[in-house]
Amino acid sequence: MSSQEQLLAAVALHRRGELDKAEAAYRAIVAASPGHFDATHLLGAVLAAGGRQAEAETWLLRAVALNPKVAAAHNNLGNVVKALRGPRESLAHYDRALALDPGYADGFVNRGNVLSELGRPADALADYDRALALAPTHVSALRRSAAVLVELGRGQDALMRNERALALDADSADMWMRNGNILLHLKRPREALESYDRALALDPGHALCAVNRSAALDALGRPEDALEGLDRALALNPNDAGALNNKATILKSLGRIDEALAIYERALALAPDDANAQSNFAMTALLAGDFARGWPALEYRWAKTENAGKRPALPFAEWRGEPLNGRTIVVYAEQGMGDIVQFGRYLPLLAALGATVSFLVAERMHRLLRAAFPSLALHGDVARVRSLSCDFQCAMMSLPLHLGTRVDDIPAAVPYLEADPGRVRRWRARIGADGFKIGIAWQGTPGVSVDAGRSIALEHFLPLAALPGVRLISLQKNEGSEQLRPGDPVEVPGPDFDAGPDAFLDTMAAMQSLDLIVTSDTAIAHVAGALARPVWVALKRVPDWRWMLGREDCPWYPTMRLFRQTTAGDWTGVFARIGEELSMASKRSSTILA
Repeated sequence: MSSQEQLLAAVALHRRGELDKAEAAYRAIVAASPGHFDATHLLGAVLAAGGRQAEAETWLLRAVALNPKVAAAHNNLGNVVKALRGPRESLAHYDRALALDPGYADGFVNRGNVLSELGRPADALADYDRALALAPTHVSALRRSAAVLVELGRGQDALMRNERALALDADSADMWMRNGNILLHLKRPREALESYDRALALDPGHALCAVNRSAALDALGRPEDALEGLDRALALNPNDAGALNNKATILKSLGRIDEALAIYERALALAPDDANAQSNFAMTALLAGDFARGWPALEYRWAKTENAGKRPALPFAEWRGEPLNGRTIVVYAEQGMGDIVQFGRYLPLLAALGATVSFLVAERMHRLLRAAFPSLALHGDVARVRSLSCDFQCAMMSLPLHLGTRVDDIPAAVPYLEADPGRVRRWRARIGADGFKIGIAWQGTPGVSVDAGRSIALEHFLPLAALPGVRLISLQKNEGSEQLRPGDPVEVPGPDFDAGPDAFLDTMAAMQSLDLIVTSDTAIAHVAGALARPVWVALKRVPDWRWMLGREDCPWYPTMRLFRQTTAGDWTGVFARIGEELSMASKRSSTILA
């Protein structure tokens, strides 16, 4: 048999998946003809297919030395280098393959995969598009481009790509699962569920699909069904940390907090560096009042994908509780305005420890904070802060950890915000003294994950106006204001209310003339609490961690009362209780006390 015939026989074995026999056949050819490029190259390829990457690299390097002008050999070498040493080192090999053969569709797909892994989705998409221009039915290019289109925020385009792939490979359970993932990303859970069901019909043992299907069920308001689906997935793969994380999250949403914490601990035993599981565990532990475990776990938030790039690049050492007397520290804000107000209480504590404190925060918060903390150096420009001479830096949400905060020693001296006296006089004159004046806010920031279920339709507040003497005064700005209708019994302060660039200046001044603030879980609640105004907060059944569970008081704000849903989604019952409390209080006194 000639060497060509031997090669054809070896390739046939290779294509049939008989890797051991193919390897032996290639080795026989190379033993007889050490300079045989094709056999050397394909021996490297078959070793790589068998998972023997280090041996494969040796043979592929030998192949490209024998003939450096074959694109496929450089491509295969890139695959092996990627497996051995990661995507960055493999990139040059794919570049070489494509320089040799600009019409090599597989090379563009593989380089696109590497660019995607390196966090360059736009560049990856360009390579996938080049592959599809060369080979419009390239299933892998369609599938992988759909994934990066989701990452680029082009969900509808991603769905179209994936549907093209499905038309070519309709019997792929994995492809149907990916279709469900995209539909779920597009907030179309019912259709996503159909895709997941198609996938599981093709492959009942597809554990990841079972996990993702449970997310669709949860999005459809069927958490118990979602739990059942996760249990089926965990029966297929008991050590799936992601499934355990999802199960714990659903248990938390159902208020089964102790069970959730136990499941999170199981997930973290399997994947201790899983940033999502650690962050979820942190929020659940804090919700349960377990600050000792919650604050340390919260530090994993920086490893979450959505927080990439949010941490300012500052050249100072991280503060982890070292003595501060005579030292300088810059604290930086990282969350929303409500968090800035809530955790602003910690800034004077650092000064009390002897530190010179700077605060890096959005400029719209500067006037509010300057009045509250006149000795604080405020900065809005990262470049300016980098030029400072500082000993330490610290994220604002890390201060409770490093200062050892527990539930029973939360620094809760209020007020620590201060309204401008001139504005207070102006708003007192505009609001007047008549009636029992209740400021209301109902809408948080749309699209923010924490907002899910915490905003309340304005219609639930309106019955409060029927109580004798009650005046409802809107503190709502921007989103949510469109719910106001002509004839609603709500007084609107006017277009100049907090119309300037600075946050909450008029809100704080108006609050000084109000008898009570009733609000959903918004920044308004924090501002009212920090001003020591009487404030009642309506909360969903399982609220954000800071409000904890099962208590009507708030250890963060002594003048605050919490009104909780007893049934998920039932705001009618919450506002019935608020109305009853107002009625009873009005009979006792003309002043509502927290």
